[in-house]
Amino acid sequence: MEPKKVIIIGGGIAGLCSAIHCQRLGIDWTLLESSQRLGGRVGTRTIDGCRIDHGFAVLLTAYPELEGIIDLARLDLRSFQSGALVRRSGRFVRVANPLRHPIRGVTSALSGAISVRDIFRILPMALRAAFGRSIIDPDVALGLSARDFLKRMKISNQLIDSFFRPFFGGVFLDGSLGADAAPFEFRLAMFARGAAALPREGMGSIVKQLTEQIPNERIRTASTVREIIRVENGETVNRWRITTNIGEVYNASAIITALDADNARLLLPTLPLRVWCSTAAITWRVELSKLPSSLREPILLLDGDGDGPVNHLCSVTSVNVEYAPKGIALISANVIDPVALERSDEELERSARVQLSKWFSAAATCEWKIVCIERIPRALPRQHPNDLANRCKMDQGDGLFLAGDHVTDGSINGAMRSGRCAAAAVRTFLQ
Repeated sequence: MEPKKVIIIGGGIAGLCSAIHCQRLGIDWTLLESSQRLGGRVGTRTIDGCRIDHGFAVLLTAYPELEGIIDLARLDLRSFQSGALVRRSGRFVRVANPLRHPIRGVTSALSGAISVRDIFRILPMALRAAFGRSIIDPDVALGLSARDFLKRMKISNQLIDSFFRPFFGGVFLDGSLGADAAPFEFRLAMFARGAAALPREGMGSIVKQLTEQIPNERIRTASTVREIIRVENGETVNRWRITTNIGEVYNASAIITALDADNARLLLPTLPLRVWCSTAAITWRVELSKLPSSLREPILLLDGDGDGPVNHLCSVTSVNVEYAPKGIALISANVIDPVALERSDEELERSARVQLSKWFSAAATCEWKIVCIERIPRALPRQHPNDLANRCKMDQGDGLFLAGDHVTDGSINGAMRSGRCAAAAVRTFLQ
C-alpha cells in the first residue's frame, strides 16, 4: 500500500497550525508556500532599527487556540492598558473597562465619558463576556449586526458612535459595526478575559514559535501551486496531483488549502467570492522627549468624532519600548475608511497629519518623521451576517479541505482553529 500523504498549501498561520497538528497526529505532510517568508499576514520587519508589524497588530491573550501551541511566557508580552482615550468634541475622554478597573469605570461615568444609564445597560453584556460559563462560538452567524445588537441592549447612539464604532472598527477593520453579533460578542469576551498585547520582539515571534514546532525539511518556500488535479485511479491512494511553478509534482491522498479566500479561489474557482476589509498603517518616529503626553500611556486613542482618516492611534513604544532604538518613540495610526484608502500615500499621510495636528498641535506633529505606510488590501475577511452565513465548508469532499480565517472567523484565533480542525478532519478521512 502506498503511504498516505497530505499536501498543505500555504504557510500562513492556518497552514502552520495545520502542519503542527498533522505532525502531532502522525500524518505524513509537506507544506508549500509561494513566498520566501512564512506567516502570511502576521510578521515583523525592521526599518531603520524600528520594528514594524504586518497585518494583525495585537495578540489577545485570552484566545483559546493559543493554549498548547504558543508559549506566552516566551513571547514576553507587553500589554495595552484596558480601555481607551476617546477624542470627542475637541478633547480626550477616558473610557475604562469597569470590570477590569472598577474605580476607573466609575470615574468614566462621573466624568461624562459614559452615562450612568449606559453603564447599567452595558453591565449584563459585560458580565456575560467576563464571567460566562461558555464563550459564544464566533463561527455561528447570529444574523444580527453588532450595531443592531448594541441597540437591542439599549446602548445610547452617542456611546455606540464615539466608542464602539472606532474601537471595534479597529478590531474588524470595518467602521460600520456591521460584523455579525457572534464574532462581536466573542471579541468582547476576549477583551474582558485577557489583555491586548505585543510580544517583546514583535508579532513575528508568534510565527517563529509555530515554525519551531515542525521539521524544516518538510517546508518548501518559493513554491507556488499552479494546479490541483483530481486523479481518477482506483489503484492508488493518491487522489490528487499538485503541480508548482518550478515544475515540481506532488501526489497526495489529501490536501489542505490554507490560503486566503482570493488565492484559494484561484485554485478552486467554484468557491464563492469573499468581501475583504482593508487597512493602511502609517508609522512615524519622533524623539521620545517630544512625544505628546497623551501618547505616553500604553493605551489606544480613538477617533470618537469621525472627522479624519485615522480611526485609532497609539505609540507602540509606550506599549513596548523594544520596538525602536533608545530615545525614539514610534507612533502608529490606522486607517480603515475605504474612501480614504483610495488616496495616494502622500495624500493619506498629509490628511492624517492635518487630523492629528488638531489632536496634539501642528508644532508637535511637524516633528514626526515618516517611517513607512503599509497598505494591506486583504487584511481581514468581512464578517457581516451574510458573509458568515455564506462561508465555504471546510470539507470540500474527497480529501480536499480548506483552512484559513475565511472558513472560521477573521482573527489569529480563527486561523489557528481552522488549521487544527482541518488536520483532525484529514486524520478521520485517511483512517
